[in-house]
Amino acid sequence: MKRPIEELLGGDTKSPPAQPQGLGLEVDFLYDSEKGNYYRKSPSGSYVKTSERDLKRHLQRSGFYAKGDGGNGLTAFEDEVCKAQDYRAVDHVIALAGHAPGIFTTADGRKILVPRGPQLAPPKCGPLPNWQTLLAELFGEQTEYVLGWLKTALEDLYGMRITRWHHNQMLALVGEPNCGKSFFQHLLTILLGGRSSDPYLWMIGRSNFNEDLAESEHLSMGDKNSFRDSKSRSAFGSVIKELAVDSKLAIHGKGKKAITCPTFRRITISINNDADYVTVLPILEKSVADKIMLLSCGRASMVPDYEANLRRFVDELPALVHYLLNVHQIPEHLRQDRFGVATYHSPAVVELLEQFDPLNRFRELVELTLRPETNDSPLWWRGSASELQKKLAEGEHSHLARQLLTYSSACGQYLRGLADRFPNWVEYSDSQGHRTWRILALD
Repeated sequence: MKRPIEELLGGDTKSPPAQPQGLGLEVDFLYDSEKGNYYRKSPSGSYVKTSERDLKRHLQRSGFYAKGDGGNGLTAFEDEVCKAQDYRAVDHVIALAGHAPGIFTTADGRKILVPRGPQLAPPKCGPLPNWQTLLAELFGEQTEYVLGWLKTALEDLYGMRITRWHHNQMLALVGEPNCGKSFFQHLLTILLGGRSSDPYLWMIGRSNFNEDLAESEHLSMGDKNSFRDSKSRSAFGSVIKELAVDSKLAIHGKGKKAITCPTFRRITISINNDADYVTVLPILEKSVADKIMLLSCGRASMVPDYEANLRRFVDELPALVHYLLNVHQIPEHLRQDRFGVATYHSPAVVELLEQFDPLNRFRELVELTLRPETNDSPLWWRGSASELQKKLAEGEHSHLARQLLTYSSACGQYLRGLADRFPNWVEYSDSQGHRTWRILALD
């Protein structure tokens, strides 16, 4: 039974959520052995890159006599610097998403200095009229899923307990241009700590560097400058699967050694609701479908002044955080251990995708090429994916095959999709490292 928006965003509680906890060692200053820099802990708790000259000033201001005798012909300051290089050195400095400032130690023993964390709004009970209206207008009956997604994200982020982070679905916001979906993404960035990056080119293999993604809690994409060819869609789907279920990220910064660390992330993409844009999404194969939340967006009402409009929602953020952490309960039928909340696919978005789904076009190609004049045989075809790709490319409908089979593994990918969607028509068996496909007769 669906609950009204007013009921969903109401209520109160007296117990505040746990505040983010530090991750480890706290010292006055640390040494970055990778770059030769010093990092001084500021009064706010973050770590600030500081030159040796400025570091000496800060130590003197705190009562340290820098010119004193440090022994072995060194001043006291020089001796303190040597101690930092010996005992307070870190291997890398990177502001890992979802981590509080401090030292994080990797599984292989490397020490990572996290100089700053996300800027999270402090929870505070209060009214939410603007958020109520926005969610109702933008998502309507889908709001329960959005609230569950938001609640799970904030519980993971505010708790900062890496081993308890949930897997996460990518939020796909599909709607008319200028309906408010990009504005909602901007609000999500602020809600999740203020840091966002666009991961799209890295996700489809057109960029090798991703350090900015490791430092962003919100991986936010639009549909501009996106690619809709089968290879890009396949790569996009593969990385969505990885980012959804594995918190560890292999981080490659330009000119830096690669490291692997757990990072918090929530992924969103806003897409206009027509074929030229919606086909940026991967084919909804079984292995990726549960990792994408497909939402159909209505039109949200906004005030003309963008800054004034933004301020309305930012002012209510503490109240929203309080509500999501302390009051809102995900309905029993929507709870899911893995993601926190069940995955939802808007029927309207699914229908739009299926209209332009290349998997449907591939199915048509297979039928046109393989269907015999009579259905006497229960088996249409048997062989490897590469053999079928060759047969389709040389058949009567080769023009369609050239449009669909644009890379060497395309046929195998489409066959896997057909096997997921039509298990009584397409099946396979594996033997000695080789996969044999069978396409059965259709009724």
